[in-house]
Amino acid sequence: MSFDIPAWLDSASLLDVVNGADLSAVTHAISCSSPTSREFASMLSAVSPQIVELMAQRARTLTRRHFGRTISLYVPLYVSNYCPGGCAYCGFASDREQPRARLEKQDLLAELKALKEKGFEEVLLLTGERTPEADFDYLLECVSIAAESFHNVTVESFAMTTDEYGKLAEAGCTGITLYQETYDPVIYDKLHRWGPKRDYMFRLEAKGEFRP
Repeated sequence: MSFDIPAWLDSASLLDVVNGADLSAVTHAISCSSPTSREFASMLSAVSPQIVELMAQRARTLTRRHFGRTISLYVPLYVSNYCPGGCAYCGFASDREQPRARLEKQDLLAELKALKEKGFEEVLLLTGERTPEADFDYLLECVSIAAESFHNVTVESFAMTTDEYGKLAEAGCTGITLYQETYDPVIYDKLHRWGPKRDYMFRLEAKGEFRP
């Protein structure tokens, strides 16, 4: 694996920030309205025990501002376990010997109906990496169907383009989850043995595609 790591992920540079931060740098980072990776690194510095309380207060303020006093419950629904990937930690990996299936429309409707009757208003739809059996069009249809019954429909699936994320949003998708697992390129390479997710930079930069 050969590519240039973005400056904001340069671990050596960020470690220098952690070790070199003083109390003023840390308090500035905590109060910063749009912190960069360097500000986040400053907050990891153990310059004073009092910064923990400052961070807790700041976190509470931001949480209340964005979410209020709410507890959100969602229910996961795996719509497909087809996957061409070779992620060492995942039960969906293509070298795992298990039955593969996807929910067809009637099956999906039945599952959604059962979850709705349990009182859930938010559903998370999950798939493996992109496959012919469970491609973008299939996921788009699942989102569209789920959005007819649920207030919030989120997706945890393969990395996509800005255009595809936009189409999901138009179909009723209200949120995206895209895990990186690790930002260490060496460990990432070992864990993602083959498949689309092995492309570190595409996975990393896909977060920047959330601009529907």
